[in-house]
Amino acid sequence: DVPPRRRACEALAGIGAPARASAPLLTAALRASLSKGGEYPETEFRIAACKALAAVAPNDPDTVRVLIESLEDRQNVYGATDALRTVGPAAVPALRKALADKDPNVAAGAVTALKYFGPDAAPAVPDLIDLLRNSPSEQTSDALAWVGAPAAE
Repeated sequence: DVPPRRRACEALAGIGAPARASAPLLTAALRASLSKGGEYPETEFRIAACKALAAVAPNDPDTVRVLIESLEDRQNVYGATDALRTVGPAAVPALRKALADKDPNVAAGAVTALKYFGPDAAPAVPDLIDLLRNSPSEQTSDALAWVGAPAAE
């Protein structure tokens, strides 16, 4: 049995941009769920809400902000990362800031999302290099490789 809030998010994601008016409600519901925490079905709702927001309002700055906030939720880091990938390069400035977050899950999620933008994430190269110097990881090295060697020059 699929919880109704998750089902509603899945329906909105399927509608996409024509459901843009739902973005403020989705944002508020996602923030409330993040502050509440909790296990299933709450985690399933958060993942579905991230996907729905990315589908209905990918260019909305509030969407990007709440998706970055969602990276702090260890159980939703991949859902938030996937949604940020859907948002596309418009998320790069916020992801650059997230690279410096004290929560390693947030930084790791940002690295993963940036990796998928390839050369479009070139503005984040200096931040990725700093992160690699301070916290060496294969994940960050991979992201730099995906962003592209010319961007790192």
